[in-house]
Parts: sequence; structure tokens; C-alpha cells
Amino acid sequence: FMPGFYSGTGFGLAAAGVISIMRNLKYLRNPELKEKRRIYETDERNRMLGLRSWAYAGYAMLFILYIGILVSGFISIIILKTLLVILAVYVLVLFIFRMILQKTM
Repeated sequence: FMPGFYSGTGFGLAAAGVISIMRNLKYLRNPELKEKRRIYETDERNRMLGLRSWAYAGYAMLFILYIGILVSGFISIIILKTLLVILAVYVLVLFIFRMILQKTM
């Protein structure tokens, strides 16, 4: 049990929430900033960059898990099983979202 860690995490999340609220209020009060933000969020290039970033991060995650599974087989069976479960959950979530998106698109 680490009480300092948990309270620090809570304060960090609360501070991030307050900062987000303040930033959003700034955008709502200033029409020029609001329009710039709208253009930024709806820009085709930015959206494509975001989608590619998520895709590349997913590929990297699978590759890192694969390497970790290979290496952990020599180190610890518990780590190996943990990484295999993470890989299985990741692939399952990926499959579920693909099925949902196929039906909606």
C-alpha cells in the first residue's frame, strides 16, 4: 500500500481536469481562438495524422509485445503469461472494434 502515490495521482488528475476546464473556457470566451480550434480539430490532415499515429502505435505495441514474449520466455514464466494475456486482450479489443466499425461504416 502506497498512500502517497494514490493521493498524488488523485491530485494530478484533479489538476489536469481543472486545467482542461480553464482551457475550454478560454476557447469559449474568445471567438477567434474558438474558430482556430475548430479548424484544427476538423482539418483533414490533422485527422489523418491522428489516425496514422494510432495505427503505428498499435503496430509498435504488437511488435514490442512479441519481442517481450520471446525474451520473457527465458526470464520468467509469469512475465510470459502476463504478456500473452495482454496480447490476447489487445487483439480481442482490436477485433471487437473492427466488427463494430464494419457495421457502422
